[in-house]
Amino acid sequence: MEEFNIIGSSVLSRAVYDEKLRILTITFKNGKSYSYYNLPQEIWQAFKEADSKGRFFISNIKGKYIEG
Repeated sequence: MEEFNIIGSSVLSRAVYDEKLRILTITFKNGKSYSYYNLPQEIWQAFKEADSKGRFFISNIKGKYIEG
């Protein structure tokens, strides 16, 4: 499991990725958390490397993976 605090985002606060289960959990600044299932390792890597985590999240994760 890998996790980090998201610095510099006006919306996102924290990200946790479970590589075995392929689940990404995002915590928002408002305190709510959502999990995204069956998220490939490559998307996690790209998310971590993105200059804007919020823009990457909206373009590449939100609405593209099962949310719970």
